[in-house]
Formats: sequence, structure tokens, C-alpha cells
Amino acid sequence: RTEEVSREEFEKLYLTGKSEILSKTVSKPWKGEEYLPGKLGGTWYASITEDPKSFNLLVSERDSVTATLVEYMCDPLLDYDYARRAFKPNCATGKISVNAKDGSMDVEYTLRDDLYWSFLDGRRVKVTSDDVVFWYDEIQGDPAFSSSAYNGQFVRLDDGTEARVTIRKIDDLRFSFHFPTVQSEPFLATNMVFGPRFAYEKAKREGGVQGVLGLYGVDTKPADIPSMGMWRLKEYSQGQRLVYAR
Repeated sequence: RTEEVSREEFEKLYLTGKSEILSKTVSKPWKGEEYLPGKLGGTWYASITEDPKSFNLLVSERDSVTATLVEYMCDPLLDYDYARRAFKPNCATGKISVNAKDGSMDVEYTLRDDLYWSFLDGRRVKVTSDDVVFWYDEIQGDPAFSSSAYNGQFVRLDDGTEARVTIRKIDDLRFSFHFPTVQSEPFLATNMVFGPRFAYEKAKREGGVQGVLGLYGVDTKPADIPSMGMWRLKEYSQGQRLVYAR
């Protein structure tokens, strides 16, 4: 609701405003402080351009809208601190060890002891190493599923051949990735999200690939979709809205 201005007038106004902003800017360099804790409560509104195709973690690899909505209900092993440019613990803590004798490398993770697959009705199933090992071997590591993470499970050796990065369970909370050769970013290569074994293993056993892909479709009741992330799906109305609860 303002009068039109010429390009020259606009440029002059823009530069004047920019100069004013810069003149009032106070330098406050970051000195390594942690983020201040936020205040709980309120409602966050966002928008999407189309409906999700599923609430299935494997399907989310193929559809960006599904991925955006599913990621609220899962969490990676590690988080990344962009200020410090380093990985930090999230669902698990990790440590790297190198075997000087054969040039191999191991990345051992320890899951937090307070992780659960939780449902809206209060049901909870503890998250364990079995979930991670199953997802890595039986979903991402099974070529039949055409997971985008499959190729990332292999490393090239000095002789030009490829070898798989394997995983093994140590106990209920600990598991380890074994690299046949030293890699520069083992945390980046092993950091992953994963689904609940109790649901996906049953779907694979009874229905194979299609059984897994059909799990947690858009017709699934939100109360039956487990989450180990920051949010649980509370309501889904096709073409209208999704509501998540903390």
C-alpha cells in the first residue's frame, strides 16, 4: 500500500536501510556456550504441499514428504554440532578404535538406557541393540529392499576390491561396526536412524519386501504408530492436517 518507486529509488532506500541495520548491530562472538534451554508449550504450525505416502521409515527414503514427517518420530544415533563441527551423543555415545595389526577399525556405540518405542496409549517397548542390528543387516543390508543406505555399507580396499562394514551386538545397549580398513569419517558412515525390530521383522517374515513396505501406511491409526523421536503422531486427516504431540 505504498507508492511505486523506481529501481534507482529502491536501490537508494535499500542501501540506506542496510547501513542503518549494520550501524546498530553489536558484535557478540560465540565463545563456546551451550544453547539456553527453551520453554515448553505452545503450538508450532507448518505446511506441506502434498500428503505423505506412508509413515514407514523405509518408504521415507523414496519420498521427501514422507521423510519430513517420519523424521519427527525417530532420532539418529549421533547429533552434529555445526558450531563445533563435531558429532555429539544423541541416542547413543560412540567411540572409535583402530587395530594397528591389520589396519581395521571399530566404532562402538552405547545406547542410552532411557529409550523407548512409545505409543499414544502409553505402551512402551525398550529400544535395544537388536533394533539397530536388525535394521542394518535385514533392511538396509538386504539388496531386495533397494535401500539408499545399502551401498554405504561397503568400503574400497587398497587392492581395489570392496568389503562390507559389518555390525555385531555386544549386549542389549552396545553394538559395534567393524571396518576392514581405516576410514576418515567413521561416525558419518555409521550414524543412522532405525525402525522397531518387533514390527519390521514380523512384516518381513510374513510378507517379504511388500510386507515391510506396507507397514504403517497412511490408513494406519496414529495410536498404532510407535515413536522414539521427539514427537508422536496424534492425528492425521488426509488433505487437511497432521497433529503431533510431544
